[in-house]
Amino acid sequence: MNMEVNIKLLETGKHTSQDVRVVQLKGDRLNDEAIQRVCSNLRNIYGLGAIPYQRDSENQSLLVLSKKSLHGSKLKEGNWVVELEDTEDFITLSYRNLSDRKWLADLLMAAMYARLEKGTRFWRMDTPKIWYEETPFKTDRDISAYRRYSASSMDIEGEGIGISVHVETAFFTNRSVQDYFSSGREERFMKLTSRQEGSKGTLLYRLGEKHLKCYFVTYCQGVTCGTTQPMTIEGERYENLFDYYRRKYPSVPVTPEDRVAKVSFSGNMSDAVSVPANMLYVRVMNDALTGELKQVDKIVPSERADLEDIFWQGVGATPFQYSTLKVQRGYWKPDTNKRFHISLPTVLCNKDNRVAAPAKATPDTHNNHFRQVKHTFDNVGCYHVPPGISRVIHFAIPEQVPEKIRERLADDLCKKISFLTGKEITPEILTYRYSKLEVFVPLKSLQSGMVVFVMNEEPEAYYEVEKELKHLPIKRIADATLITQWENIQHGKERRWNSFVELCAYDVVVQMQCIPYLPDLTTSYDGMLVIDVGEKAKFFGVSLMINRQEGRKAIPVFISNTHHKPDSKEKERINARQLERRIVDTFNEARMKARFAALRSVLVVRDGKLCGDENQGIEAARQFLIQACVLAQDARFDLIDLHKTSQKEIRLSQSWNDGIGNVLEGTGVILDSKTFVLSTTGAGTLRIGTAHPLLVEVKSGNVQLLDVAEYLHQAAQFNFGSPQVAQRLPFPVKELDDKLKTKQFQHIPVRG
Repeated sequence: MNMEVNIKLLETGKHTSQDVRVVQLKGDRLNDEAIQRVCSNLRNIYGLGAIPYQRDSENQSLLVLSKKSLHGSKLKEGNWVVELEDTEDFITLSYRNLSDRKWLADLLMAAMYARLEKGTRFWRMDTPKIWYEETPFKTDRDISAYRRYSASSMDIEGEGIGISVHVETAFFTNRSVQDYFSSGREERFMKLTSRQEGSKGTLLYRLGEKHLKCYFVTYCQGVTCGTTQPMTIEGERYENLFDYYRRKYPSVPVTPEDRVAKVSFSGNMSDAVSVPANMLYVRVMNDALTGELKQVDKIVPSERADLEDIFWQGVGATPFQYSTLKVQRGYWKPDTNKRFHISLPTVLCNKDNRVAAPAKATPDTHNNHFRQVKHTFDNVGCYHVPPGISRVIHFAIPEQVPEKIRERLADDLCKKISFLTGKEITPEILTYRYSKLEVFVPLKSLQSGMVVFVMNEEPEAYYEVEKELKHLPIKRIADATLITQWENIQHGKERRWNSFVELCAYDVVVQMQCIPYLPDLTTSYDGMLVIDVGEKAKFFGVSLMINRQEGRKAIPVFISNTHHKPDSKEKERINARQLERRIVDTFNEARMKARFAALRSVLVVRDGKLCGDENQGIEAARQFLIQACVLAQDARFDLIDLHKTSQKEIRLSQSWNDGIGNVLEGTGVILDSKTFVLSTTGAGTLRIGTAHPLLVEVKSGNVQLLDVAEYLHQAAQFNFGSPQVAQRLPFPVKELDDKLKTKQFQHIPVRG
């Protein structure tokens, strides 16, 4: 198997060493954030790679890659000033010294950012970790697409320091904020920014050669750079905004007639400042794209390899500022002891049917396996249906939708669900007006049941539904989608309508607690516990999957709950006592739901990374559950960090007969004794784009990496939403991720 990873190793490999300066910081005592700002200033002003080194009660110092002495240089930032004391004190960082490896990897990465900053055609916005090509590669009307690159360093055990480069696509408008508002196209601007209360439109601020990120606050109608009020900035008084730019940035073309907008550079609306509106461009999110740009962010492996080559040509073979270290010409091809492949599991279906694991691992056999799972499910129905499943599905549909469409949707969907569950399911249709969501009154009185809600795509509607009906499972369908699918029937494309109904039915039966089919799970673990924090850290969640037997039939238990996070200022960290309580509550809920033997081993997945003293809360929960006989006396919790996205974006590719393509589902690479990447999607079903592997870091001792990888891969085979396509996330991880996103919507204020 000829596998390649988007990582370039250093030519010197395990023998890499680098002489670096130790520079002392004299003057104000700085916190960690301020020291990072010093490193940023050394990169921005002097083009130097620098990282924090020592910080204690007596010393604060940096490691710097520089040919010249920095002694006596002063750096000022806000209220603090530091002087650099460079005594020509050099140390040698060597890869052979285990303690030096992180310093070496981080400093070389900082030196590469310095090279990008001063010696290439790439530009960046706020972070030095993401770089954009100089010009767009595609434009459609008022939106332009740019390639962007992120680079990161890592220690690959047995190989040396590696540098990964990840390619993505970013979209910006080619018209300024002034263009939209001065030409009466405010509605287009609002649509592109997808703004809602509590969110901010992200903008690119082009200030000559500099590119900065900021957030839209307001457009100042009728105000120009020459008519703003006088202002005082850093002790200097300016007559107006034009006067400020004329004196501060004389090379930047600004006129008194240029219009003004207010933006925030911090994200805090109270920190709004005035800038020329013709310097602001919208950062367009992918869900706002239409037409030719809709799919250009899907980069296939062969194209990705070409783009990575373009990036490396831009930075050169010696990409580290003031270092002679070189990267290898080719990309890393892991040896057989570094790579692995996990077979797809046998899938158990209703009425004792099963889909056997492929005898041979190829793209075709994998594709056939997923197609066979779907075919079997469609023909024999759900593997498990709860005895008390609701026999009525409530449909809330706007009265603006024609009656024949309402009835066709309800009848077809209930007919499909009746077959999949083996129960007679009937529809109850409630109509409502967009202007008055009076439909909530009868639905709120329901103690249980399933609701299919057809709504428009306004954020307010989504918020209202989630808020008012949060006690019920809801399948949401956009009214525009429904009408489009109905038009397929009118144009003789009934198969598309049937596919739409089918996918809706799959989602509904899962929300009704049915299990469509069951991957044959490994015996290495009895269950999976997942912990995650939602966006903006206002909520966290705990989900649980238990591999449970009921007689001769395996029927897993799934529990997933979200909770308010009172210490949201702590961002990712969850209070240990609160985490302990919620873990215990989740296991107790599972025990009330079904009987199961005391568990011997549980894989504990922290989505993101373990923070603070969370591991103490997890261990306290384990001890409590042992005493409660939920866990066996010798039960173990194996802890891992699972990164859905990370700064180290690693991609795997493979040479096939028709060229470079994705690896097979279940392919992985071991980076060190505690870290691996696993591609749960791949060549079998992924036709557009490149597979996005999961990065896994083991946090417990004596854990078998391949046991962890196998369980994660098998748990990803609960791909109920689209059985013919591989699913990226393990089911309990995806379930909790979806619930946290829904919870966030329930707490977004509606614009008044």
